[in-house]
Amino acid sequence: MSNASRRCGLACLLTGAIGVAALSGCATYAPGGSGFSNDTYTYYSTPHEPKNIIIVDTRTGERFWMYEIPAGRQLVVRFYEEQYRDNAYTPAAMRWEEMPIGQKYGTLSNVMAVPDAGCRRVDMDVRQGPEMPTTTADTIIQSPNTDSGESY
Repeated sequence: MSNASRRCGLACLLTGAIGVAALSGCATYAPGGSGFSNDTYTYYSTPHEPKNIIIVDTRTGERFWMYEIPAGRQLVVRFYEEQYRDNAYTPAAMRWEEMPIGQKYGTLSNVMAVPDAGCRRVDMDVRQGPEMPTTTADTIIQSPNTDSGESY
């Protein structure tokens, strides 16, 4: 095989890999956003800063939606504009999922219609802490490592 053929094959392989990555969305869930302009937000709720996330309809000033994130978990929210064009009041879609803190990828399986970007505000409320972290099926509980054979 010639060097030109190898370079062409490598270029095609890289182009395909980049295309697959672009189609998958490459959304990385982390506080501060994904680094892309894809309207994805991640909120950590810790024992000393347990959080509520509130969507406010700015036309009425009323709470449209609220989620109380359990301590030790994160909430990922992503907005998609103009998903429900026939619905003038709530034309955007919001997808969200609660997951363990630090999870970088995953499916946002919950969805609902929300006001568009010009008519909604996302507020964060910190609850009185500390709160004990919740344990769920996807939470790993680690016990202390004791070398002396003592039990607690």
